[in-house]
Amino acid sequence: YTYTVPANTLSTNKMLRLALIGDMLSNNTNDTLTVRVKFGATTIYSNNGVAPLNNAARRALVLKLALSANNATNAQVSEGVLYVGNVDTVGGVANTWNLHPQLAVHNAIAIDTTADATLAVTYQWGVASVNNSAKAFTVQLELI
Repeated sequence: YTYTVPANTLSTNKMLRLALIGDMLSNNTNDTLTVRVKFGATTIYSNNGVAPLNNAARRALVLKLALSANNATNAQVSEGVLYVGNVDTVGGVANTWNLHPQLAVHNAIAIDTTADATLAVTYQWGVASVNNSAKAFTVQLELI
């Protein structure tokens, strides 16, 4: 997912809230999935790699992120959390949780928001395999 945040959108006191709904398949031995969010050239969220047990069933993948101006047009803070469900959590039925949410806060972002800046979400597998995939079904971004 990529979005160009227009100049002056965050100003000195506004926030962007991102919600991503997706799923993932990890059916190859010992692979990890890293989810990153960049604002401009700065990585504002990166999990430490999700390494679920292999399974041919897809699992839920949800990312929530907030990026806020910090009383200046060149100072921001962010918080993000990634949730990965157990297998078979994509049919609307919750399952026993065994993977902890991965929370991160970035307190020193310094992007000049008086110019356009790119907000991008990427997935990266530790090992390339046709048995692994991650999808974003929908990404919503709102200005608060």
